[in-house]
Parts: sequence; C-alpha cells; structure tokens
Amino acid sequence: MEIFLIALQAHIDHFLYHLIKSSAQWVNKPKVHMLLHLVESIGRFGLAVLFATEKFESFNGVLRKASAHSNKQAPGRDLATLFDTYGSIRFLFSGGTIYDVRTLKTRQVSKMVTSVFLENQIIQKSMGYNFDASHPTRVEDFPIKTVVSLRKEDQTTLPNKLADLDTKPNNISQIAQIQINKHDQVHKGVFVAVGHNCVGELAVGMIDLVWEVTEEGQKSYVCKVIAFKQKGVDDFYEMQQLVRTRHSEVISARETTVKTWQVEHTNIDHYIINTASLHDPQLHRKVSNLTLPTVSPSQWKECISKGFSVWSKTTDNKEDEEDEDDELEFEHKQVQEEADMAPLDEESPNGNDIMQA
Repeated sequence: MEIFLIALQAHIDHFLYHLIKSSAQWVNKPKVHMLLHLVESIGRFGLAVLFATEKFESFNGVLRKASAHSNKQAPGRDLATLFDTYGSIRFLFSGGTIYDVRTLKTRQVSKMVTSVFLENQIIQKSMGYNFDASHPTRVEDFPIKTVVSLRKEDQTTLPNKLADLDTKPNNISQIAQIQINKHDQVHKGVFVAVGHNCVGELAVGMIDLVWEVTEEGQKSYVCKVIAFKQKGVDDFYEMQQLVRTRHSEVISARETTVKTWQVEHTNIDHYIINTASLHDPQLHRKVSNLTLPTVSPSQWKECISKGFSVWSKTTDNKEDEEDEDDELEFEHKQVQEEADMAPLDEESPNGNDIMQA
C-alpha cells in the first residue's frame, strides 16, 4: 500500500503540474482540490469507491415520461404512481409470486402472462431489455471466431510451422478476426502485448495473420505476430517509440496476453505508444516503461506563475470583448435617438399628412 500511495502521489503531482501550467483557472474546480486529499483519504479509509451513477441515470427516462404526462398539480404523486406501475409490470412479466386475498393463498403468475414479454422482442425493447446484454458470452468460451469475412487480398499460404502440425490441411483455415473478450477483437494490424501473464515480461507485436485450427472437434486459434522493439522516448511526444523488426513468430492466441493498442501512426515501421489512452492504461504504462519526473519546488513556482499569466490574459480578453460590445450598444442607442429626434420633411407624404392633420 505504501508503494502504491507514493506512486499515486507522484502521478497526481505530475498531472496537477501540467494542469495548472495550462491555466490556473482550474483551481475553481472542486474536483481538483479533491485530488490533493486523495492520497491521505486512501491511506486512512482504504481505496476510493467508484459511484455507479449510470444505475441512477437509468431512471431518467421514467422521470421524463412522468413529467411529460403529469397534470402538474401533484407531480410527486404522479412520479410515485408511474414508478409503482412500472414496478408492478416488471414483477408480473418476471413470473413473480403474488398473494390472492380471496383464496388466502399464494400463486405464481401464469405463463400466458409472462409469454407476452418472453416471446415478443418489441415488448422487450420497449421496456429497455436486451437479451444479449443479459446473457453475455462466458469468459472461458473466448477466444471465438467473429462473422467478419476475410478479404481476398489478405489471403496467403499456410506457414511451415502450421503445416507441420499433426492435422489435415483442410482443418486449418485462415480467418479475418477473433473476439478475445467482451470488448476487444484481434485482426490484422492490431497491436498486442505478448506474454504468459500480465505480471511477467511482456513484448509488443502486431498481428499479421490469424488462423483457426480444428482438431478432434476442438478449435484453437493461431496468430502470426510481427515483433517490435523499443527505441526510446520520443522528444516531441514524450512517449515510448516502437520500431518494427524483421522477426515474426507464430503463436497460440491462448498463450498471449492480447490487448488492443491505441497508437499514433507515423509510418509502417515506426509507432508511438499512446500512454494517455483510456483502454487498459495499466498495460500501456507497463509496456511503455516511462520514468515519471519529480516536480521540484522551483518548477512549481514557474508553473503557478505561468498558469496565472494565462488566466489573466483570458480574463483581459473577455473584458475587452465586453467593452467592445458595450461601445457598440451605446453607439446603436445614439443612432436610434438621433433618428427619433430628426424632424419629418414637410414635402414628404407622411409630413404633409401630419401637417394637414
């Protein structure tokens, strides 16, 4: 825990340094002040707990619908009634057990009632139910082949390492893509981290080809991976560089720690690992192997000074724009007043009408 807190404090300092350096106006954000006390809070109360706000936001649709159809006389009662109605519908369609006040016995909802929901996808979608999301593929079933078809220009001959396997040639087929988990797919051009596990040493490679091997009813997947080596930290991006090598290896998909990468492309031989990616940031940081510099007191002083300078310039520009708007509005009022005070021409039709009147 102590090592974790030290690393967390270093990352928070590094983040705040660049944030305040861009503009000191960020001090108005309460969330920035929360970061200053995060390390002490974790050390005393344990790891920070994430709040699943999406669970509460799912009721927004019900609230909007109830508000739209409310008579505005008793909105709280209308909301409560609608929530109770939806809760009753969900209870009935789920096959719940109810208590019959006439027979003084309990009984389960009939299948004729539940079939309205179970056998009708339109009703399911209208109530926000997704069968595929409620029944995801098991973790042990991955990797699996996807429905994406292989392009003709990507087809190639079977490599020697696969030809030497004790299987018939027609049991090995080249495919376009495999699904390795719920969110990630592996196909040609995807960067992966190769290793026995995430704790040990990892190497970076790029998928070139993917095959499906069927043997005695069991399917396995093999990938040809082009190896990359680290070249050092780029001076401009301040991120780890990867250089393509001539070495390639045919490995099993189950023996690799496969993760999709987000990279900045410069050409087909040189890449830069995007350590700011939100996709598996821990793996990005581990493979990039960047050293985090410590912010010195003199750097903090320079950072705060520059941040306030940027903030003051932004404020001055806004004030100048407001002054220009005030001047234009004042000039417009003067023009209107002069137009109202100007006498009408006696020769004009309107002027004659007024004089005659």
